[in-house]
Amino acid sequence: MAKAISSNELTASYRWAVASRAIAAIFGGYVLTVIMSDFTATILYSFFGFSTAQAVFNGVFYSFLYYLLIAILIFSVNTATRAWAWILGGCSMFGGISYLIDGGIPS
Repeated sequence: MAKAISSNELTASYRWAVASRAIAAIFGGYVLTVIMSDFTATILYSFFGFSTAQAVFNGVFYSFLYYLLIAILIFSVNTATRAWAWILGGCSMFGGISYLIDGGIPS
């Protein structure tokens, strides 16, 4: 059986790391989810011939899956720094590609 850790044994750095991951999962995950939803809509509209309404609907539909996977990723990496790097890298990559394809918003 695993030994329970008392609150006195938890260090401040450990608490800050958990808080940083929670902030990354909640706020950074939200921002990345929005960007990935826009990316999905842009790809569907530009390359697969979906109407604007269908593309946006599918982008929003998949956003629930994206948010779940991002939260799992944030808490599965080794450090909070690496979690933030994933968030920033994903935002840069998906946002940049979406912007290059169609200005970032399906029209």
